[in-house]
Amino acid sequence: MTKKYVLHIETSSPYCSVSLSENETHLETIEGKKINSHASQLTNFIQSICNNNSKKIQDLSALSFSSGPGSYTGLRIGLSVLKGISYLNETPIVFVNTLDAIASAMIEEFKGEEYLFCPMIDARRKEVYVSTYNCKNQRQSEYSSIILDGEIDLKEIYRNKRLVLGGDGTKHTQNNVYYKEITHSTIVKLSSRFLISKAMLKITNNEYENNLYCQPFYLKKPFLNIKKQ
Repeated sequence: MTKKYVLHIETSSPYCSVSLSENETHLETIEGKKINSHASQLTNFIQSICNNNSKKIQDLSALSFSSGPGSYTGLRIGLSVLKGISYLNETPIVFVNTLDAIASAMIEEFKGEEYLFCPMIDARRKEVYVSTYNCKNQRQSEYSSIILDGEIDLKEIYRNKRLVLGGDGTKHTQNNVYYKEITHSTIVKLSSRFLISKAMLKITNNEYENNLYCQPFYLKKPFLNIKKQ
């Protein structure tokens, strides 16, 4: 198999994260410890991870991006940097939906278990972005948002299936989900390493984005606080 070195970038969450893989083999991950520091950290992380593994940007076969939903600002910063690298080096880009990436990590954690997996991304104001997946990593519902305000029984919403929750949006379920049989994944903080399996599948299938026109998946329009004149 031809060696393909792929750079994976996650900026949809409060913490910046960069990973490098050789095909599906994870080589290294660098994760930020300061929230909302993507602009100051991302390019340094990319340079560091390449130096640590004796690679140049020109050695990369593809770029992988956690395309959202998530932080509007983080997504814009991440994709801008990725497009810059792509333009200069003619490196193709693949997108991995952030919910898909979290689900892959959750399914790996509970390998072989017949659960319905529900990754949740914090959208603030008690709102979460969600979707659901079976144990074969097949998406079972549309990408959507739920406001966890009041007593919400997710087991009832998802037809009493054995449910696993994961992602940073689960913090909003502590006082809102009243069903003792719900299982919680240890996957909470998002990481660029979660992108690897999905990204490599897309690369194998040549499912590349149009570098000029590709945009993040916001799911909904950003909230704009515009004062009336």
